[in-house]
Amino acid sequence: MARKQKHRQPIIDASVTLFRRQGYASTGLNEIVDASGAPKGSLYYYFPDGKISIAVAAVTEAGERVVETLDQLCKECQTTADLLKAHARLLA
Repeated sequence: MARKQKHRQPIIDASVTLFRRQGYASTGLNEIVDASGAPKGSLYYYFPDGKISIAVAAVTEAGERVVETLDQLCKECQTTADLLKAHARLLA
């Protein structure tokens, strides 16, 4: 299974970087392929609907990371004020 998913994550990571830097509309599939180092066929294999399905995967993953981070902060902080301060430090 690891081999089967080999190029999926680099494609998502590269797209996140490019979307942040230049925006969704200004990012092309060839740029994502070049930045990820994945073969072009992998892009269409993992994301048959193209750029929109890459964006959905990237946003979904980002949301999961936010939830994980907030869960961890909740475990570490004793008060709501501490939680808000810790969250503000992350956003700064």
